[in-house]
Amino acid sequence: MIEIAVGDGIVLREPREDDADRLFALIDANRVLLGRWMPWLDYMRHDGDSLTYIRYSQEGNREGRFLNLLIWVDDEPAGVLCYFALEPAQRRSEIGYWLGQRWHGRGIMSRACQALIDYGFGHLNLYRIQIACAVDNLPSRALPERLGFTFEGVLHGREWVGERVLDHAIYALLLPAWRARRPA
Repeated sequence: MIEIAVGDGIVLREPREDDADRLFALIDANRVLLGRWMPWLDYMRHDGDSLTYIRYSQEGNREGRFLNLLIWVDDEPAGVLCYFALEPAQRRSEIGYWLGQRWHGRGIMSRACQALIDYGFGHLNLYRIQIACAVDNLPSRALPERLGFTFEGVLHGREWVGERVLDHAIYALLLPAWRARRPA
């Protein structure tokens, strides 16, 4: 089981089946926030749905198709951070993330994401890490900008959320740029 200590009480770890109730409670408490941007929210109607997600995550993590992790803050689930669509042969993946409203504005996602980026380049042998955010989701777009990603452009009509189609701003960080930022 992968567990990444971020510091200051923040830990990234693979979800376990006994996390289902707490994960569902977190999702349910943030339904309005998540509903604007997350296409999967309609599939999370009860704690059994979060258990299905956890089992799917465990299987995909084992098979190397992606890496889904829960963000824990002081032993409480606070959000999700993942590499989805891992492509080891092409040495690339994309980061997805969300954080419960209660934890916004504390730098938690920036630190957690930096730890996942370091893990991706350092342990998963990635060369390219991408982040795609809805163009209108300015708080989400601020994250890759803070983390030194390069804005590459906009993919129009990339994702449907409810009855809306969202354009996504695409950001990328390449291994040489990550190495250049690392302390000697």
